[in-house]
Amino acid sequence: MGVLAEEKARRRRHGDAGVSLPDDLRVRFSAAAARLEAAGGTIEQAVELWVSRARMVGEDVPLGELLRRCLLAKKAAGKSVNYLANLKTTCLSFIRGRETQLASSVTREEIEGWICGNGFAAKTQKGYLTNLRSLFSWAMSARPRLLASNPAATARDDRFALLPLVDGEIELLSARAVRRLLVVAAARPREDRPQREDFGEFLWYVVLGCFCGIRPSEIRRLSGAQINLEDGHVIVLGRTAKTRQRRVVDLSPNARAWLAGREMPKRFSPLNFQRRWARLRAAAGLAKWPHDAMRHTFASMHYAQHQDEALLKAQMGHSREEEILFRHYRGLVTRREAAAFWGLRPGRLIADCK
Repeated sequence: MGVLAEEKARRRRHGDAGVSLPDDLRVRFSAAAARLEAAGGTIEQAVELWVSRARMVGEDVPLGELLRRCLLAKKAAGKSVNYLANLKTTCLSFIRGRETQLASSVTREEIEGWICGNGFAAKTQKGYLTNLRSLFSWAMSARPRLLASNPAATARDDRFALLPLVDGEIELLSARAVRRLLVVAAARPREDRPQREDFGEFLWYVVLGCFCGIRPSEIRRLSGAQINLEDGHVIVLGRTAKTRQRRVVDLSPNARAWLAGREMPKRFSPLNFQRRWARLRAAAGLAKWPHDAMRHTFASMHYAQHQDEALLKAQMGHSREEEILFRHYRGLVTRREAAAFWGLRPGRLIADCK
């Protein structure tokens, strides 16, 4: 057979194969080849990448099913009710309308576009991104493995209105405001003032929050066995900590002074907590209450006094989302204000507490 005849036969064979492809497949193949060529890739490379990733995933599930399994697994792992509720609410916001979309098809651009395009506040954006990262991270570690990579892990924070947080977003209590809280909490009912409400149970709550930086949710789950006034520390158990990590928190000298001789409450979450806590704040002239006020106050006052980041983080048991906020604890108060704060002791205030 001559060269010309062989070439005609080859073209005939390839032409027959090409004609045998459905029209829609030929169009999709051509479009995919053009996109790959523009990106400097080939069909073969794309196929190999897909196959290698498919081998890494044991099962490809829709987003709705992924979230259901994730919540069940985290509940079995002992995550708190609040954590699970927050994770569910956040992820459902993203998944709504995508319930049947395969988890493996979610892209970084899709996540960025959703977070940026819904008019969320900066803190909301951060919370959504953190929880989506948690969801997809769990999918990568699940058995069978449900994802080969985490599309939220590569989402660019600089696309969002997240950073830097301005100092005004962190509001603190002054030493004078903490003094008023302590006075009201430590006050005893008097015969000539029988109408005065007894907030004695809350003194522990105020002291542990303001002078130790323990989270309100952690304080309310404490037991007396975790507090050692003699040695000066509080043990926050892993099962009650937000980060699920056990830590030992120092009791400052003024914290020990306020709690010395005080009967330890049977419950660190007093009955009718929210309503009574609101009344205590109102009695102290603090009806307006900044978010996480006691913890942020402790962090700022502690750093102003000690100038030690590592010590502060160890005391507080920083969670990942608090790393951004930590930079803004610095420089919020002067050393003079911090000295007044750490100098708050019951001796000079005892007259106000009667």
